[in-house]
Amino acid sequence: MNKRLAEPERIPDSSGHREQERMNGAAAPHLIRPCNHPWKGGEISMAALKTTTSFKIGCITIKLVDSERWELRWTDPSTRLQVKKRIKGTQTEVSQIASHLNSECLAGRGYLPGQRKLPTLKDTLAEAIRLSRGSDKHKIEVGYWGGRWLEWMTLRHPKVKDFGALKPYMLTDYIRLMEDGGKAHDTVRLALVPVKMAWRFAHENYPDEVRPLPKIRQKARPRREIISLEAGEIETLMDWLQEKAPDIHPIALLQAFCGLRVLEAVSVRRQDIDLQRGLLRVTDTERHRLKNAGSERTIPLPAFVLSALVKAMDLQRVIPADGSLFQTTSRKPWTKASLQSRWRRLRQSLVHETKNPRFMEIPPRKLRSSFATMASRMGVPDRLIKKYMGHAAGDILGTHYRAIDRDELRQVSSAIESWKTLISSESGLTDSGTPLLKIAVSD
Repeated sequence: MNKRLAEPERIPDSSGHREQERMNGAAAPHLIRPCNHPWKGGEISMAALKTTTSFKIGCITIKLVDSERWELRWTDPSTRLQVKKRIKGTQTEVSQIASHLNSECLAGRGYLPGQRKLPTLKDTLAEAIRLSRGSDKHKIEVGYWGGRWLEWMTLRHPKVKDFGALKPYMLTDYIRLMEDGGKAHDTVRLALVPVKMAWRFAHENYPDEVRPLPKIRQKARPRREIISLEAGEIETLMDWLQEKAPDIHPIALLQAFCGLRVLEAVSVRRQDIDLQRGLLRVTDTERHRLKNAGSERTIPLPAFVLSALVKAMDLQRVIPADGSLFQTTSRKPWTKASLQSRWRRLRQSLVHETKNPRFMEIPPRKLRSSFATMASRMGVPDRLIKKYMGHAAGDILGTHYRAIDRDELRQVSSAIESWKTLISSESGLTDSGTPLLKIAVSD
């Protein structure tokens, strides 16, 4: 027997003991560990020839349990559950069985964890937006912000190709970039909508590869003062629109005296107006989807608003197939962009003629705030104002128990019919000299 094979192992050490050993012909005692080689007495023991106890074939992990039985473990690709199976046989037989099981897992039974290829960021965004329940117009807007985010990711993190590689700090970096650039709180929130939508979609469909959506941390919303036009300014605006912009005048009436949102007002159809009972139904249309469940409502109209709508119906020469009441001068449906452009030009002319800069400072959507402010000052209960405006109740009582019928809502329209009484008392101060409190429901 070769004597070198029976010598004990020696551990290298940087302290110079190896050199001392070479000089003295013996190793330092504390550097010697017992020999673990399998041979004894010059002969190799049978334990050294024992079959391999653990190995893996594809996704199948194989482990020797005892001298005859083997345990096979793998993840079922359809249920995502761990499967364990014990069989008897030689290592060769077990390997053949494991190869067959691995082939079944890979052949038409879905992807295995860690082996599937995730869709790209762009494909995930597109699929998440396509499967969302938003209107086509909303999907276009969300897609725009999704494209902006993809451009930023391409420049800042070009190696990230899917949501599996996306890290929370990258989203935080994107938020900070917009906030430092002076973007408004709602603009940042809107820009994050497609990212959050796609991240949730990716995690739901690929839970093993994509982490859950992290908590989004934005700056706190800045405190804002509710601004609205006073009753006297409303009167000036309506008189001016009636003369200069008769196409916009009935739309502004619906906003200022019925509390409709901008797109709710321009989406009114002829069939939504009940001329006999003086009612207006606010509902989903082909061009506009309501903001929330409380937005669908039927409200009584003030008499002067109903008269303006009747006049608009009489002046409409060509009735569209969908019954839309309001159109542009080129007989096209109003869009958010076209309406904003029209209002911008009108407000510039209005400020020039009236010398009142507030008409330029306060956007048209704030006519809804003017309605809430006037109705509240005239003593209408807040609960009725919310219902009339299609605003969420905000409490358990209003959401589940307190019903409000049309007769109660007529208190709102009746009060608004006397809105001009507010003009004479509009000094801006109470008897004690305290500024009047504006109570309005936020959009």
